[in-house]
Amino acid sequence: MRLADDPKRAATYAAIAFAIAGPFSLINAYGNRHHVEASGGSTGSIVVVAIAAIVLAAIVPFLPWRRWGMPATMVLPVLGAGMLIAAEITSKSSRTIDGAMSTSCIVTLIFVWVGLTQRRGMSLVLAPLIAAALAYAFAAEAAPISIVTTSMAVAISAGLGELVAWVKTADLARSQDLGLVIDGTSDLRAETDQVAAARRLVATVVDLLRVPNVAAYLPGLDGGMHLAAAEGGLPWDVMREIDPGAGLSVVTVTAGIELTVPLVGRSGLVRGVVVATGRRRHDEFMMRLAQILGEQAGSLFDDLAQIDALSDESRRDALTGIGNRRFADEMLATLQSGDIVAVVDLDDLRGINADVGHQGGDVAIRGVAHHLVGAVRAEDSVARLGGDEFLIVLRRVGPDAGAMIDRITETWNRAHPESGISVGATLHQGGDPEATLRSADEALFVAKRRGRGRAVVQGLGAVGDAVGDASGF
Repeated sequence: MRLADDPKRAATYAAIAFAIAGPFSLINAYGNRHHVEASGGSTGSIVVVAIAAIVLAAIVPFLPWRRWGMPATMVLPVLGAGMLIAAEITSKSSRTIDGAMSTSCIVTLIFVWVGLTQRRGMSLVLAPLIAAALAYAFAAEAAPISIVTTSMAVAISAGLGELVAWVKTADLARSQDLGLVIDGTSDLRAETDQVAAARRLVATVVDLLRVPNVAAYLPGLDGGMHLAAAEGGLPWDVMREIDPGAGLSVVTVTAGIELTVPLVGRSGLVRGVVVATGRRRHDEFMMRLAQILGEQAGSLFDDLAQIDALSDESRRDALTGIGNRRFADEMLATLQSGDIVAVVDLDDLRGINADVGHQGGDVAIRGVAHHLVGAVRAEDSVARLGGDEFLIVLRRVGPDAGAMIDRITETWNRAHPESGISVGATLHQGGDPEATLRSADEALFVAKRRGRGRAVVQGLGAVGDAVGDASGF
């Protein structure tokens, strides 16, 4: 619990203040007794108040302040000031310079406590009340202290209290900012996906830098930095160019001040970049925190990139570079009603191997794989089932699937008559994906039996006219 939120700790500090003021007042009463009595005053009430302060110092820490709450602790400086005013009026000690100085010291102690434990501004709220009370007490005891002098002394003490509050608040803010970096880094470690980690990083930077507009860019397959997550109302660029060797940078833009934080991992590679834009200027401490967060995030994205690479390798066919049987199983597991499942087979791989060797057979397999990937849309998928068999899944297609399957088959066979393919396809109507795969296998068997180099489609289907990479990588 932070100091400003902990009433028990505030009360403990008040007890320390009472413990200081009590003995101090006793020493002052006995040491300056003759001066006070010579001016017509008495030290008896000072002794009583000093003893009361010592008793309060022993009792205050054990009261249930956390149950009462922070506002309740403001009764303590009011109580201290009240005891001081009562001692002043009854003892008339401020008729002497010694008594006036003692009073000034205790007033300063009260305001230091207020600044240390309460929020900023409370010393200024309390100052007029204490100044008025002291002016009344000095007038009642006929002390030679003017209202102007009293007001100035209280104002200086209140200013000291505000200075303590300001320093305390600044230290607390820095501690909280450091805590944000620590907590934000810990939360990032819980993410296993780069985009999800980018979203969490953006939220952390918004809280840390207190700016409304933050975007995170991650490297794409083309090597450029692509927008992965953003907050705020700015129209962020989809891609962003960065200098790999640049560190933190601050520039002035139309929307305010733009801070760019590179995410550099342990590998030394730039794993991304965070851009924060707002009207707030950042001091050296905040810039250092942003740099630390960027380094920690870069290390995390280092790890996630390695995990993604391992995951891709485990789903990639080494010969063709497209999905392997594991990826094919994932394709089948995500089938939706209306998808088309097609099985593609090289008609005479054994003959190709016999004519040009196994290396030539590998070339034919790679060629078919690249042909299939280039012939379907981005939302479709292609994988190698093993040997010379491939799987195609055409997503959300309609009645033109047969034409597309024919086009895929005929385009390859016209260009490569020495290594023709046959295709069997079927419409997935829900239910067991393996049953749909078996149906596609049966259609392939029919195509082979009809003379190879042809396609057989069971049911209706279609594809759009967009062509893209369906390899899944």
